[in-house]
Amino acid sequence: MKNQKGFTLLELMIVMAVIGILAAIAIPKFKEMLAKHRAEANGEKYVPPVRSERQVQYNTYTLSNGQVVECETHYDSSCGLTLYNCKDGREYKCQTNVSYKKN
Repeated sequence: MKNQKGFTLLELMIVMAVIGILAAIAIPKFKEMLAKHRAEANGEKYVPPVRSERQVQYNTYTLSNGQVVECETHYDSSCGLTLYNCKDGREYKCQTNVSYKKN
């Protein structure tokens, strides 16, 4: 056998994973730094964005039995609509005959 030169697939995958992790950290920091320097260049004071909890948006649904609930939703193609995190504390799985009323 010849003495082969090069990298193995495993080594290349490890390098790609490290680059991905570094990019996931560096890109948001870089964007924030750009915003800070742009604001300072325009003579404005830089105020960093507020990182808050996820905003929950409730939608109003009428179930097939006529009950009106306010919930978040998730659609699953195998069973239909799942209403979760409802204001009444319940979860309604696999609802098929649900009407939506825009708030």
